[in-house]
Amino acid sequence: MDQMNVSIQRPVLSEPKFEELFSKPDVRSFSLVDSARKVCSRCTCSSKCVKSFLMETFPFVRIMRKYSLKNDLINDIISGLTVGVMNLPQ
Repeated sequence: MDQMNVSIQRPVLSEPKFEELFSKPDVRSFSLVDSARKVCSRCTCSSKCVKSFLMETFPFVRIMRKYSLKNDLINDIISGLTVGVMNLPQ
């Protein structure tokens, strides 16, 4: 059986040099207040605007609007209890 060799040739970088070459620019994170100001500056306070803001800010609202309590709640409770009981010993 033949042996294969791999030769890797690259410069050795110090951590500061690596950060200089490959660091990503800082991305400013927006707070909820900043998001609200941005949305309010684009439109007037209509029900459509408020709904749009809620859907953009809280994506789970869109999911919960389609959630069927009658069909899904009991299954979700059973699933949650099962996961809780199985994770408890760990």
